[in-house]
Amino acid sequence: MPAEWVDTKIDVHISRASDGRTRLQFAHRDWRSAEGFYCVCNTTWGELLYRLRDWCEGRPRGPLFSG
Repeated sequence: MPAEWVDTKIDVHISRASDGRTRLQFAHRDWRSAEGFYCVCNTTWGELLYRLRDWCEGRPRGPLFSG
């Protein structure tokens, strides 16, 4: 585990939006630094969330969500 990741917290909240759709709120908090591994991790989380959205909406799930 990269040193920047130690003691970070991941928050995931799922709720119903006012329009009746499902809302997912995600945060990865308490990084020691915005240098180094932070950028790689931030990009990876973003890509995973796009792929999760696609899968939830019935599109192909992409290679990071393979069986």
